[in-house]
Amino acid sequence: MKTYFSVLAATALSAAGCVTPIGTATLHMSPNRPLNDTSVLAPDLPSRHYRKLIVVAPPAEAKGGEHDLELLVREALEFAKKKEVPPPPPDRPAPAAAAADVERGLLRAGVALISSDVAGRAAATDKEASRSERLLALGKATGADAILEVVNLEWEPEARGRWFTYDPGRADFSEVDEQAYDVQTRRWRWSFTGPELHFSALLVDAQNGSVEAEFHIACNGLWNLAAPFSTELVVFRSGLEHGSSANYGLGAALKTSRETCLTRVAETIAGALGHP
Repeated sequence: MKTYFSVLAATALSAAGCVTPIGTATLHMSPNRPLNDTSVLAPDLPSRHYRKLIVVAPPAEAKGGEHDLELLVREALEFAKKKEVPPPPPDRPAPAAAAADVERGLLRAGVALISSDVAGRAAATDKEASRSERLLALGKATGADAILEVVNLEWEPEARGRWFTYDPGRADFSEVDEQAYDVQTRRWRWSFTGPELHFSALLVDAQNGSVEAEFHIACNGLWNLAAPFSTELVVFRSGLEHGSSANYGLGAALKTSRETCLTRVAETIAGALGHP
């Protein structure tokens, strides 16, 4: 696995003749940060009292076109009903697996989901109808309040998610936003990268087909650490270098942060619907 550290400071120290460190500095990173949520919601969405949802995976390209809607709904909701999602086999459509992950989080947040058997039977509607028509028919046939149609759910393996600048006078770091980081001199800045989830979905009223919300949420694993992270950096006159100590392995921690990201996305959706 690639390292999750991204050094944007000058590192050719030996070539510059600056091989002697002038000190060390400890960088501290808090475990949590807010999600990047740019969703657009209907002003009265919580008052709609949507309690029963169907989650539909995004279309998946295959040799014969998109996967059959019935297959996607059956498979995704079956895993959600079990409240656990085992690792998908290689031939399992990734979109269905992704939708099941979101469903599991919604279940934990208290959102009711239509059972897989009912949804599967209702999905077997007119094959000549458009996807939108079939989704609306699916909602009406099952008695669902709304349909959450996942448009995109993908992971960016290494996205820059935390930014720090170093003050030589104070021998200390400050966490900043990306803009402040970019204007800082290269030798006195440090950033971290981690896996980032990009989620987009439409919330459609199951009875009249109106779009009540467009969810656009990003979650970086670096925003969901189990504990504060600290690492020692070596300070040269020409910039910063990795030190030899950290309070825990960041790479291993980021592997487990994916589940937390999916849970936080589901909680954000549930909160928008008025669920506690």
